[in-house]
Amino acid sequence: MIYRKESIIIHEKLNMVFEKAQDIATSLKHVSAYKKVEILGQQGDKITHRSIISLWGIPVSYTSETVIKKNESIQHEQINGPLVGLKTEYWFDAVGEGTRVAINHQIDMKIPLIGKWMEGIVYAMVIRSLAKKCLSQLKCRCGG
Repeated sequence: MIYRKESIIIHEKLNMVFEKAQDIATSLKHVSAYKKVEILGQQGDKITHRSIISLWGIPVSYTSETVIKKNESIQHEQINGPLVGLKTEYWFDAVGEGTRVAINHQIDMKIPLIGKWMEGIVYAMVIRSLAKKCLSQLKCRCGG
């Protein structure tokens, strides 16, 4: 299992940054790799959505469950797709006049002998880039 974190400071108030980030369908559409984001349903505090991203020109579909804790966190877990169990958590903290947004990823590929190696490759080649793009686009959408 690996655990990685990317973060950014956005020069806007936490509640405004969180408001932009919590709209899953809209926020992910601003990242060029995401081709489609579809909300499938909501039950209690869980939102289920399907996303299609383009990796090296190949469409990849996955389904996630998301739990939103207002002005605190947005937690996604892939429940169907190539990385079942991948956890992506956005955390929001007020920092002075701005907001720190951190994206934490937890990957656990249960493949004997090569799982740890594959986790590092997947993170380095796919997930880190997507996380940085998500943070950058959120900062642009917030104006700061």
